Amino acid sequence: MSNAEFRQWTPDPAERERAASLIEQAVRDENAPSNGPAAIEAVAAFGRLRRMGETNSIARLTPQPEKAADLAARALAAFDFIALETEALNFGCSVPDLVGNDATAERARPQVLQALAARDRADQILSGAEVLLGRAPVLDEESQLALAEFDAVVRPRLFHAVPVNDVRLAELANVAPQERSRMWWFAQGAELSSAALDALAVAAELVRHFPEAATELRELSEADGFFRTLAQPTTDLTHASSKDESRTFATSEIPQVSVAKTLTSTTSTDRGNKGDR
Repeated sequence: MSNAEFRQWTPDPAERERAASLIEQAVRDENAPSNGPAAIEAVAAFGRLRRMGETNSIARLTPQPEKAADLAARALAAFDFIALETEALNFGCSVPDLVGNDATAERARPQVLQALAARDRADQILSGAEVLLGRAPVLDEESQLALAEFDAVVRPRLFHAVPVNDVRLAELANVAPQERSRMWWFAQGAELSSAALDALAVAAELVRHFPEAATELRELSEADGFFRTLAQPTTDLTHASSKDESRTFATSEIPQVSVAKTLTSTTSTDRGNKGDR
């Protein structure tokens, strides 16, 4: 995104109204203490308003501190963070199949997008809860572990998701530029062509024939990163900073083991089976 586009960006009024409606409905709900799904929708709506930079709407819609804290607590208790472990495993198993236009790629696409959407939904809840509490929410250890494991499994493999960049880029359309870097599951590399992985395969073949080309490829990559940094507005739009990552709800020091181990084992077995065929 250019500096001009950065300055001219404005949120979708219809999305703002949808979010406001969900919040108002949850706040006036007489059965609120037992209505976890409504709390999830309302808190996620606060998260989306924050992404849109809608500070005035947030100030208008935020209930009194006691009710705000109760709304956040109900949403955090009702939302299934543990499901992120399964989504991470599905992502890791499905994403290598995205390359190509065959039936396998078509089957893999919904699995990959579902996993990214699940991580985004969790972020909406956490971000909305932070708005309501005035601080980052504290999750139970199991939920923290699930969130951290998703990030540990998915982020290193995210480049495989380039073939669904049309959807990833569209998901950012209603997010303020300064908020996008934190949403690495949609933002990182989303500006690339959906066919970019084909070029990676071509580059690998080139280096196989001409090992000397590896040095030039590395230099081109470093130069491209340098000039992109110069061209960006003050806020980095594509890569999460270490400051952003450390702010992500106290998950950075949680051990990240089980899903990654399972995925590695599953992938190795799958490769062995393909070899047998």
